[in-house]
Amino acid sequence: MVTSAGFHLEDDYYYILKDETHFNMGVTVSPQASASSGFCPVVSYETAGNSPPAPPSAACPGVNGFTVTFCPTQAFPPDADVRRRG
Repeated sequence: MVTSAGFHLEDDYYYILKDETHFNMGVTVSPQASASSGFCPVVSYETAGNSPPAPPSAACPGVNGFTVTFCPTQAFPPDADVRRRG
């Protein structure tokens, strides 16, 4: 599984990456702060790209921590989402 979460805490931003050629596990990253004025959004696999976004994609100045949830839907992606390498 190659879904990855990136945290650049010195710059207050975070993101999720997925690799379209491999199996990706669903994941969400929730800052331990309230979303407000575009800051501190929950990011998820569904909105992730395959390369790091330009900062600040999701920023949360002064956040005290994050909750990372793997398989938030409690189900693996359907077989159609799994690409076979040949």
